[in-house]
Parts: sequence; C-alpha cells; structure tokens
Amino acid sequence: MHNEIKVSIVVPVYNRVTFVDELFNSIIANHKENHEVIFIDNCSSDGTYEKLVELVKFRKNFILLKNNQNIGPVNNWYKCIEKANGIYVKILFSDDLIIQNDSIEQMSSKMDDDVAFVASSVKVGVDFNNSDTRYRSSFFRNYSRISSKIYIKQTLLNFGVLVSPSAALFRRKDLIQNFRKTIKYSDEAFEYYGAGPDLLLFLITAHHYKNVIWINKPLFF
Repeated sequence: MHNEIKVSIVVPVYNRVTFVDELFNSIIANHKENHEVIFIDNCSSDGTYEKLVELVKFRKNFILLKNNQNIGPVNNWYKCIEKANGIYVKILFSDDLIIQNDSIEQMSSKMDDDVAFVASSVKVGVDFNNSDTRYRSSFFRNYSRISSKIYIKQTLLNFGVLVSPSAALFRRKDLIQNFRKTIKYSDEAFEYYGAGPDLLLFLITAHHYKNVIWINKPLFF
C-alpha cells in the first residue's frame, strides 16, 4: 500500500519539558515519509504538553495525545504501542535521543521474517559528552545475526546483555502479544512501576524467532 506506515516511533511523555526540544530534533533528523511519530502525554504538569502542541503543529504523521488522567508509566507505554499503525515500533523514552541520522533506517533495513528484533548499543549518562557506551558486548561483532538460542543463553548467563527498550526495533504485533503489563510475583505494584518493555519482552520475543540482529555500536543516548 502506497501510504503504509513502516515504522512508528512512539514516545510516552511525562514532565519532560527540559528534554522535549532536543528529543524532538533527534526524531526529525530520522523521520521518513513512511514513518509516524506518536507522543502520549501522561498528564504532565510542567508545560511539556503545551510545548509539544507547538512542535507537532503542521507536521505530517506526527500525532499528539493526552491522557485524561495519569495512568502510570507501564500503561502509558502499552497505550503508545496500541495506538501505533506501523509494521515496526520504536519505543523512545522521553529522556532519550536518537544520535545518528540513520539509526531507524539502519534497524528497519535489517528486519526479515526470521528476525525477532534489531537492537543496538546505547550511550548512557547525564549528557552526551559525559556518557558511557552500554550493552556493547565482545561476544557480538559490530553487526551480527545471532541465533535466538545463543542470544537467550548469553543474556541469562550475563545477567541481561540488553535491558534498554529504547535500543531496539520490534514488530508491533510482537509488542502487543509479548508485553506484560503485570506480573504477580509479590505485593509490589508492578502494573504501575514495572518494566513492561524490558528484558522479559526481549526474551519472549526472541524465543519465537530463529535470530536476533545486534548492531554493536550506540545508535541512541
């Protein structure tokens, strides 16, 4: 279909007014005609929503929604995925940045029927100039197609090779199917505070495919 959305960049937002401009600029640098960008504001009180209203104005395929009440981070993450129209979904948290102008394209171009997801290393720190590269493993080459069995084994033996959802591109259908909004393991409020799109999501998704793709260089901050 000519107007089919290939990639949805989804951004759950809450009280990030100081980050929004830089975040938005990093998205613009990666945006393509067959991409959409969805922001869902979780009742920010610091002017984040109002700033986003101005930023998305007149932007094609940019969607801004606001929850009627704060539904907690996990439910807002899932709502972003539900609203996505793309074949693939890139979850981008509101204090993260895309640091290469072709990061999304690098990931989406490597997806095929046997690949669970495409993931990369990331930069982590207070700011980009004071950051360290994380999830860069000597086990993986710069770019590797890795057996899912090996990925799962190495991830568990190394206590989580990858735990950053902002460093991966998934199929929307897999996110909908494998995202866990709640896990009954104690009296903790997992549905409100839990890491819905975290390591468990990677492991479950990998289990259903032959391979995962690893880009062993940072594409996100």
